[in-house]
Amino acid sequence: MTEPFYGRKPEIGLVRRLMLRDAGADDPPRPVLVVEGGAATGKTVLLHELLRRCAGTVPCAYLDLASAEEASGHVDTPELLAALAFQLARHCRLYGSLRFNRLVIGLLARRWELDRLDRKRAQAQVRELLRERLPLSTVKKVLADLARDGLRLGAGVDAGQGAIGAAVDLVVDKAASWISTRGRPGRFAGWYGHQDAELGLDPVDELVELNRSARALGGGEEVLWTAFLADLRDNFRTARRAGEWSMNCLVLLDNADTELGRVVLRGLTGKRRLGVGDPLTVVATTRGDFLAELSNAERAKVRQVSGGEQGELSDRETLWLLRRLPPFTVEEIREMTRRLGISERDALNLGTLLYRLGRGHPGGTKILLDAAAAERSGTFEPAELLTPRLEDVLRDRLLAGVPEAEAESLTFCAAGRDPSEGLRLREEVRPEPFPVGLWEPGTHTTLLRMLLLRRLARRPGDWRTAHERLRKDATDIEAELYHSLALGKVTAVASVLTKQLTEESLANWLTLLDGVVTAPRPPAPLLEAGEGSAPAFVEALISALQEAADPMCGADRGWLYARIAEAYRDLFRHTGGRSDELLDRIRRYDRLSTLWRRGSHEFDVLEETQ
Repeated sequence: MTEPFYGRKPEIGLVRRLMLRDAGADDPPRPVLVVEGGAATGKTVLLHELLRRCAGTVPCAYLDLASAEEASGHVDTPELLAALAFQLARHCRLYGSLRFNRLVIGLLARRWELDRLDRKRAQAQVRELLRERLPLSTVKKVLADLARDGLRLGAGVDAGQGAIGAAVDLVVDKAASWISTRGRPGRFAGWYGHQDAELGLDPVDELVELNRSARALGGGEEVLWTAFLADLRDNFRTARRAGEWSMNCLVLLDNADTELGRVVLRGLTGKRRLGVGDPLTVVATTRGDFLAELSNAERAKVRQVSGGEQGELSDRETLWLLRRLPPFTVEEIREMTRRLGISERDALNLGTLLYRLGRGHPGGTKILLDAAAAERSGTFEPAELLTPRLEDVLRDRLLAGVPEAEAESLTFCAAGRDPSEGLRLREEVRPEPFPVGLWEPGTHTTLLRMLLLRRLARRPGDWRTAHERLRKDATDIEAELYHSLALGKVTAVASVLTKQLTEESLANWLTLLDGVVTAPRPPAPLLEAGEGSAPAFVEALISALQEAADPMCGADRGWLYARIAEAYRDLFRHTGGRSDELLDRIRRYDRLSTLWRRGSHEFDVLEETQ
């Protein structure tokens, strides 16, 4: 049974736009769509959904390059090309079965037993092989060996004998029509003499060279990729109904930030770098490492796109389109909770809770949703839902592949407000990059950071050490007060903020306050009054806002918001009663208090953090 697919409509739309083509027209060079996201952000789910939508209608291939690299060690280009060709050749409505005759000849040529010392004799052997018109059964046997390996490269395709035979039947055309014509290279074998570039070479000599290069690591790879792409272009130009084909083929590369992924992408984009187009749309996923390793010249060809991108996506200056997967919106999460069979009100309330805990992280939200569904109730407290066991499951999922020692380091670094502060807490001389998703612009606590902070809070000594170090190293007052508050020094922070209230404009003061109160609440043993004195309403406001910013704050939010509204009223009176900004905050928290105390959370949850 296929699980429901949620959200990602903008990404689906981007892929569709890149696939659309003018039937029968020449293809412009198209950029590769690189989908970036941390662990469990829905990259693979997106590719599987694209594969499902294309199945039987548009030629499509999928490779999990990380699985292939782990399972197979060194993988040769012929195996990769076999995996792609066999999948793209599956029968589709309107397209029929694509043929890869040039590629098949190149793959066969690498397997021929030719004289290694006498080149002229080797050329004579190639001519003899062409003259003999290899039996179709022989061609299929050679290709089946490659196919069996190729289809196991994380392709999600049955690699059994029946599937291999069917795939080979699709790829191989009638041998007599393309291998030779009266002892001379036929159209497809003859291609190796010009390779669509008017090279003026002897195709027989080129096949000999391809055979010899097969014995060198990486030898002959470029010409095989060129043959693969030439076959694709030929299908779209000469097939009987090619004039009706309005969608490109689609290649989906999961975990492209692997060495194998870079090999495939170099092969697929080699001609595009020279301005040559092809009828192929490529989507590759990465956790962020792939683009980071590009040269400066290559980075200049990267263009970041939004979900609602307007205008032309393809141009000759862009080789890579970067789409960073955003978190789910609260409405997308509520759409998920509505499918649990609970009341509309409970679905809205649960959706709000899941958004607050997971901040829209796709994989984390799914795990939380499954836990909620198992309870068969729409009423939850965060602490009841996020059990220690579930915390471990979430943390392991979000840190998949991260060694335990590195996970411990990340736990300590999570005390930092951002990557730069996190780096100050690292002791490694050349540390690994932080995982994508530990810090994100626009939110003070991602799901991963919240989980790591909760882990750090179970070790009060480490918590104190991390925040004390960052407090002492702070270069601005907001950072100093943030880490002081994380250490439980509420009174001391209130005292400094009260003094700032007399020295700063109210607008600047409120901005400072908003940044400070995002500090995580400290473990109970660290709570302390601290030095200094301040009006009671300032201390009450700081404490209440910090508690409200904690995703683990539950059903008491209604009364908490009432306290915040009252503290803002005191601040309004204290500052002379002439601030529209304070009036807006008072009204907002009064409204939130009423809604929460009525148990109605249908408001946009983002309103709470404004």
